[in-house]
Amino acid sequence: MNKELLGELIERIDRKEYRNVHGILIVKDGKLVFEEYFEGYDFSYTAPWSSALNFRGKRTDYGRDTPHNLASVSKSFTSALVGIAIDRGYIQDLDEQVFSYFPSTRT
Repeated sequence: MNKELLGELIERIDRKEYRNVHGILIVKDGKLVFEEYFEGYDFSYTAPWSSALNFRGKRTDYGRDTPHNLASVSKSFTSALVGIAIDRGYIQDLDEQVFSYFPSTRT
């Protein structure tokens, strides 16, 4: 890892050159090697509408245990996991019912 570039990234986030970055985690060789969180605004469905501040809630100091709205990123992450599960044989058919993987919902 290039510590200078990483430091520059953190400085740019602190200067608000990159907006809406609440955390950075870097995993290398299966180990968490960098973890940093930033303050920002939480997500609010009831915040006043504004083109620049959509869904802006209260100012939050983000951290490891701060609840965070994931929105569309969940779809990308889930599709990648499904692809891996299919490749490894855990899912046999894309038409399988998702509830079959949750024991409390099996009939």
